[in-house]
Amino acid sequence: MISVKGIRKAFGSRQILREVSFDVSDGEVLGLVGPSGVGKSTTLNIIAGLLEPDSGEISVDGVIVTRSGVSVNQISFPPALRGLGYVMQEAALFPNMTVQENIGFGPESQGLSKGEIAARVNKLLLMVHVEDVRDFYPDQLSGGQQKRVALARTLAVSPKILLLDEPLTSLDPELKTQLMNDIRNIFDVLRATVIYVTHDSEEADSMVDRIVKIKEGEIE
Repeated sequence: MISVKGIRKAFGSRQILREVSFDVSDGEVLGLVGPSGVGKSTTLNIIAGLLEPDSGEISVDGVIVTRSGVSVNQISFPPALRGLGYVMQEAALFPNMTVQENIGFGPESQGLSKGEIAARVNKLLLMVHVEDVRDFYPDQLSGGQQKRVALARTLAVSPKILLLDEPLTSLDPELKTQLMNDIRNIFDVLRATVIYVTHDSEEADSMVDRIVKIKEGEIE
């Protein structure tokens, strides 16, 4: 479970978030919806620990991981210890690694054995339908394939919470529909807690269990 309470964030004189509060239940897929520039990505970055709020706090399973005025290092919950997986708008794959090496990077960093890494990579290759390009490098992949690999790389570390920031942006309609169906099926299989950011209300209707709409930095 995630609890976001009274989050405020400004950049200079521009107030981005104003007292944003919402909860996400265990296993729920929640959509954070609104036009560009209203604070959706800022909210995700604060939850992930990449930004500090000006006020308010965030807790995961009842444990406060971010509190305004307190360094995440002081409360021992820097981003790497929050159990989160974050898929950003850009795939940001490692260009010098193949598809399977990109997916296996996280499990290797976690200290898994070669056999465990191989098994996890093979499972995810099949899950996101990129098994045929496992030895390709990112610049050899289509945009849709890069998105799939980015999702698999995030899932490879077995996050208990999954954050997705506009994961289907810049895709043609047919590919977008196909990937929407695949991602929703993955959500159902994993039963992970998910926050899914999009500006597309129709996409949200198809992908999430509940919608939180943000307008000008506030929950509408």
